[in-house]
Amino acid sequence: MIDTIIFDLFFTLFTLDYSYSDKEYEFYALGISKEEWEIRNNKTYEERALGKNATPYEMMEYILNGLNVPKMKIQKAVEIRKQRIRKGLSTIEARSLDHIRTLKNSGYRVGLISNVDILDKVVLEEFNLEKHFTSVIFSYNERVAKPDKEIYLKMAEKLHTRPERCLFVGDGGSKELFGAKNVGMKTVLTVEYIKDLWKDRIPALMKDADYYIESLQEIYNILEKVSI
Repeated sequence: MIDTIIFDLFFTLFTLDYSYSDKEYEFYALGISKEEWEIRNNKTYEERALGKNATPYEMMEYILNGLNVPKMKIQKAVEIRKQRIRKGLSTIEARSLDHIRTLKNSGYRVGLISNVDILDKVVLEEFNLEKHFTSVIFSYNERVAKPDKEIYLKMAEKLHTRPERCLFVGDGGSKELFGAKNVGMKTVLTVEYIKDLWKDRIPALMKDADYYIESLQEIYNILEKVSI
């Protein structure tokens, strides 16, 4: 029987706004191409999520390693990134937290596991998401990230339950569904946000999903099946 639901954060409980003009993105402020920015951002994320950098500014310097970018441009890029995350998080109350409260009120333990870097962490702390969940684990604090089995086992321990009694819900990024399934958790792929952004990725992500939903509202239908 399932007594615990564990959620991913980014592109599961909220999404980032991609409707900005180029002038409102980090790469424009830094004076580099969008392609180079995306390569550097993606290449360095794993280490950043494991606590590589102590400050958002240091993190941005790390992404730009080898490039001679003026300090003012780096700081501008930091602020742009913060604003994009803040804007996305501003929607989380109406879109997702009502479901979290309903699940908790129904007797479920509700956890949150998210891979985050120092800049993500700084912004997330402004929103105090911890108060909405039974327990929260951020990779930056733990120095371990999805899909490493340790992060899932740590959450199960914090929630005083066993992996096989947990339902993990996520968009599948960072091979998180594979990691959850690998420790014995049931897995749910939610495509509410990624179906418009990365539709082509969904078939591959389905391989590690026990269930598939297009909105968090559908989680209750799954719980009716697995909680019996």
